[in-house]
Amino acid sequence: ALETPALLMRSGIGPHGILQVAGVGCLIDMPEIGRNLQDHLLGAGNLYAARKPVPPSRLQHSESMTYMPAAGFAVTGQPEIVVGCGVAPIVSERFQAPAAGTAYSLLFGITHPTSRGGMRISGPELDDRLIIDPAYLQTSQDRKLFRQALAAAREIGHR
Repeated sequence: ALETPALLMRSGIGPHGILQVAGVGCLIDMPEIGRNLQDHLLGAGNLYAARKPVPPSRLQHSESMTYMPAAGFAVTGQPEIVVGCGVAPIVSERFQAPAAGTAYSLLFGITHPTSRGGMRISGPELDDRLIIDPAYLQTSQDRKLFRQALAAAREIGHR
């Protein structure tokens, strides 16, 4: 999703202004290259004490996930929010990690974000970094669904 538009831009195909700033000659001006980036933001930080010991992860720290419809949205047949349970150790400078097996975290997010971001190159070389703007939560629908996903994670975590 990122390397194809980057390759096109470095080859001179893309938005003229972006190519010019990056030091790439524009062969074909295609303003849509690098636009319409869609990414799925996951929220974290909900940490809960386990009632029973939590076994070590065997599934890349994503032990279970549930996809569900969100309240107040038209039923499309597709779930709008996701909540997942992770047992990965918490990494933070502000909090001490709980002892192994004593806690779990619930991640949450939305399955079909309507916000769209973009990316561009910073220079002509492969080693030049990409400038990525995911534009998370830019639409009111995404913000509403993200809040509902957080509420679902909290409800599950407090059971």
